[in-house]
Amino acid sequence: MKALIEPSGRIAEVTETAFPVAPPLAWVEVPPDTTTADTWDGTQVVNYVPPPPPVPATVTRFQGRQALRDAGLFDQVVALLDKPETDPKAKLRWDELSFFERDSQFIADLAPQLDPPQSEADIDALFRAADQID
Repeated sequence: MKALIEPSGRIAEVTETAFPVAPPLAWVEVPPDTTTADTWDGTQVVNYVPPPPPVPATVTRFQGRQALRDAGLFDQVVALLDKPETDPKAKLRWDELSFFERDSQFIADLAPQLDPPQSEADIDALFRAADQID
């Protein structure tokens, strides 16, 4: 397959047969699965990777708890919150919350205490997963 490459590296067209073009456009050999969503870095095709879906700001209580269960973290969260040294407000918040807020201090405080500790990316993935739960 051949790809028509623009100076920016954008792939303008992918075809089996090249046709005459004027510089700065150029044809290059590319793998057969190349699409116009991909780009050319000067030596090879860089496959397009769609961005992840946005992270929801909130998820319902059910969605959040189910996502924690699905990730194998629910029992850890409950055990952490049941420790005598845990701030009673944190336990009350867990018991009474209607929804989980991605940017809450509650989440920020809890995440590093889990095993393994949950990074910002891990929390984002949990919220994305929770958002998909009906």
